[in-house]
Amino acid sequence: MVINVINSFNKVRNKKYYSIAHEGSDDTSHPAMKLLKNIAGEVDKVLDLGCGEGTRLNHVIPNGKIGYGIDISSIAIDAAKKKYPHHFQVGNLEKLPYKDSSFDLVYSAYVFEHLDNPEKVINEGLRVLKKGGYFLVVCPNYGSPNRASPPFLGNRISKLIKGYYDDIFHSKNLDWKKVNPIATESQYEIDWDTTIEPYLGSLERYLSNKGLKIVYSSSCWEREERKVKYLQRVIRLLGERNIYPFNKWGPHLLIVAKKGEGDCELCGNDSYNQLFKKDRYEILQCKKCKLVKTSGVSEIDYSDYHRDSDYEKFNEHFRNIFQNIYSLVSRYVSRPAKILEIGCSTGTLLSLFKENGWEVWGIEPSKSFWNAQEKGIKVLGVSLLEAKLEEASFDLVVINHTLEHMSKPLDNLKKAYKLLKKGGKIYIGVPNFDSLDSRLWKSKWKMLLPEEHNFQYTPQTLKKVLEKVGFKIVEMRTNEGIWSLSSPLKGLVDEIKNRKRAFLIDLISSPFALFSTIVNKGSNLIVIAEK
Repeated sequence: MVINVINSFNKVRNKKYYSIAHEGSDDTSHPAMKLLKNIAGEVDKVLDLGCGEGTRLNHVIPNGKIGYGIDISSIAIDAAKKKYPHHFQVGNLEKLPYKDSSFDLVYSAYVFEHLDNPEKVINEGLRVLKKGGYFLVVCPNYGSPNRASPPFLGNRISKLIKGYYDDIFHSKNLDWKKVNPIATESQYEIDWDTTIEPYLGSLERYLSNKGLKIVYSSSCWEREERKVKYLQRVIRLLGERNIYPFNKWGPHLLIVAKKGEGDCELCGNDSYNQLFKKDRYEILQCKKCKLVKTSGVSEIDYSDYHRDSDYEKFNEHFRNIFQNIYSLVSRYVSRPAKILEIGCSTGTLLSLFKENGWEVWGIEPSKSFWNAQEKGIKVLGVSLLEAKLEEASFDLVVINHTLEHMSKPLDNLKKAYKLLKKGGKIYIGVPNFDSLDSRLWKSKWKMLLPEEHNFQYTPQTLKKVLEKVGFKIVEMRTNEGIWSLSSPLKGLVDEIKNRKRAFLIDLISSPFALFSTIVNKGSNLIVIAEK
């Protein structure tokens, strides 16, 4: 008895969904089809969610390629298998029978409006989509004034106003209202088989919040052909001219989104907030892990780095700063020890360690490495990733105001990790993006330097980066201005001798610098970590 009931239910379901997905509904002349065909021609593996009899899939797949289609109706799938050479399968869109990251393109055409749980279907579609793959959706746009409303929702204009309000203020997630469809034969009205209908704006936001980048969106005004009333014609005209918000009120929505390729160096996310813009550079913050990067930085030629001359010109001043570094690391590393400085410039810091009996090595891709070699320091004139050094051979690695310049900080830190002995230490100094100075000046912060700094670090994000590589944080602190010197008084004297203007600035700002250091919000972030 139970089996008979189930069989009867399945037959009804099959007929119902076959009536939705029959061949006649596969409109290959739709504006989206050209776009879909172009994308499908550039990728290897394509999946059609709710493929029906497979006509659309066969239309967009180039000759010689095999696509994949899945549909809940066995009647439709049986028909598809007889007609086309693709992989067709009966299945539930809420639980796709495919492995993670299997497809380059996943699309759904006129299926979403029939779903009870669109979120589950989207999540499944994104699960089987590869990084860098495309997700395309075509369906009716519930926010269109040219979509007729059921009686209980009032006239078209009132529905439009309410719908657009709901879209903006109440649909950060997919909370589209269920509709009780009325029987009609018009494609411009809510059909009997419609369960829900999305708004263009809400679907865009939802996909963006999932970490996808919206590549293209349209409400397909060019799809509208029937005669409409004057007000509707005006709205359509404004929509065709791409005038916001009318450009979002067309009868059919089309969205193409791209899954991130793991753009964030730390977490792989591809979704950012723009903090501010400086010149041609954008300062972006990852929505997930909060790591800040600079968009638009060109590869810098460090063979002739313009700041290296400062180390020679103000050698005593920098030795005063570096004495602080030496005193700090000496508490954690016992001598005799072997140190590698990455980005050693002219070797001022390493000279200090050498004078105290350390075996010193340096890496410096700029021509300044010749200056360091003249001081008796073993320096390789290459980048860290290019350097051929014995693994587990160093007691200490120093990366002082160099990490922020690196386009691949994780790869460099992994290399440094391998070079350290077990229990070895790494010292890192970077500008602190969470400093009081940074918060006060924002895009005018003197240490921002977007033209050469690929990343900006805070104590939180630097900790995450180091721990991801395998390091254990031993100490983390900040300082500001003259309080970064081992001897602030000596530093001020040096400033008087060498840079009078800088002395005045340091003198005036010293109370602020002291306060920033005390509350641990200084512009210079220092970390010691252990392998």
